[in-house]
Amino acid sequence: MAGTISPMLMHDDKYLPDQEGSQPEEGQFSPQKEEAGTQELPKNENKTPFIVHMEEEGISPQIPQREKRPPAGLPSTPQERPAHEMARENTAQISKSTSKPPYMAEADDHNREDSELSHKANKWGKPRSKKTGTVGCFSGIVMTTVIVVAAIMLAAFMVSCLTDLLGFMKSDESVEVTVPEQTDTSEMAEILHEEGLINQPIFFKLFTKVMKKKDNYPAGTYSLKGTMGYEGMIKEIQESKEERETVKLTFPEGWTLNQIADYLERAEVCSRVAFLRELQKSNFSGKYPLVNGCPTSENRFYRLEGYMFPDTYNFYIGDTPEEVIKRFLDNLETQITPEMRKQADAIGMSMDEVLTLASIVQKEASDNENMPKVASVFCNRLNNPGDFPNLQSDVTINYVNDDIIPNLTENTARYNAYYNTYVCKGLPSGAVCSPGLAAINAVLYPADTNYYYFVTDSKGRYYYAVTFDEHKENIRMANEVDSVAGGVDTDQ
Repeated sequence: MAGTISPMLMHDDKYLPDQEGSQPEEGQFSPQKEEAGTQELPKNENKTPFIVHMEEEGISPQIPQREKRPPAGLPSTPQERPAHEMARENTAQISKSTSKPPYMAEADDHNREDSELSHKANKWGKPRSKKTGTVGCFSGIVMTTVIVVAAIMLAAFMVSCLTDLLGFMKSDESVEVTVPEQTDTSEMAEILHEEGLINQPIFFKLFTKVMKKKDNYPAGTYSLKGTMGYEGMIKEIQESKEERETVKLTFPEGWTLNQIADYLERAEVCSRVAFLRELQKSNFSGKYPLVNGCPTSENRFYRLEGYMFPDTYNFYIGDTPEEVIKRFLDNLETQITPEMRKQADAIGMSMDEVLTLASIVQKEASDNENMPKVASVFCNRLNNPGDFPNLQSDVTINYVNDDIIPNLTENTARYNAYYNTYVCKGLPSGAVCSPGLAAINAVLYPADTNYYYFVTDSKGRYYYAVTFDEHKENIRMANEVDSVAGGVDTDQ
């Protein structure tokens, strides 16, 4: 059977004869013959593609064949076995010859698996599962979000640096900056940042290093604005100190705004007219809570009379009125402590009312010892408006005559009705001078008395009374000394 095999035709596992009625002899193998002779199988029909390819390449594959043995009890030669069993075995051999050996079938399985994975491979040539693709997509979204957020933050930082550098979109409000001794660039950057003049102290330090600015900043107090930018602020601190002359001025308790304005002009700090005009037209409420509580009544002659706290100040020669006023207001906000403001609430007065009454006490009392008693007289009258509707303080008449009328060209009677406490009821429309701490505290903590009157003589002695008859006797005694210098209801 080398090269050719003539399979027998099988039907229902029985032998089909060659010719009608003919049967092969028992024990003899006779392949079926056809008219054209023995049929020869194609050369490569029983060979696998792998073997055919190896033969075409000139390689003779050595495929081990298992030795075929007949089952136990069967004849080992064709002559000893029935023909129909031989035919069945031949058919099985043909079937087995067309199947692949186990190791080739395993290779094909691996090839098929690699082909399927290659369709799912990513752009790097690595296979990825559905889960890996989902994770990769999420990672991409996170990475994109991080990049966008970082870009926005960087852009915001650069905009902030540019606004600092050039002074764009910065407040034009002046800020008093105090520079300590031996301040370097790093400390200066923090000071400017704390004062709200710059947003990026690190960029300020980088700018000074790149531009080779001096690393020392002279000690002192400077008026700076955010609109100056880096260059303007550095120049103001490092150069103006050498060019601008300062002057030290002391303003005593009880001075009026007119007196303060005259003094500033004489010291060449600023002009009187510019100072008083700035007081009337500018709004300082935003930065100063005390000013925010100050009424804006048209019946008030100088709105901020009583708010220029008496003290000693250093001013630049040729300073701006705005900076001068802010220096006064900064000091006032510091001097009026939170405890003092709480006490004003406790006695049922606003801080503006406290300053107004304190200005009267400041003018009426010549020493700190008598201030609480003088304050008690006015507080007792304010608390008993039915019997004492008017404070009847002489110093309010003096303010109208000395400070209001000389600075008005018309309608002087109008302010007399609001400031003259012999005419107006209760407190006047505003303060009549700048009170000091002693007068302010005297109003916040007046002496516990039942006095409703007092009078002073020319030597500065005080006479207090509960009734009007007592008061008239005190006036007589004051006149005997020399004359009446002040008090309440002294025109009786």
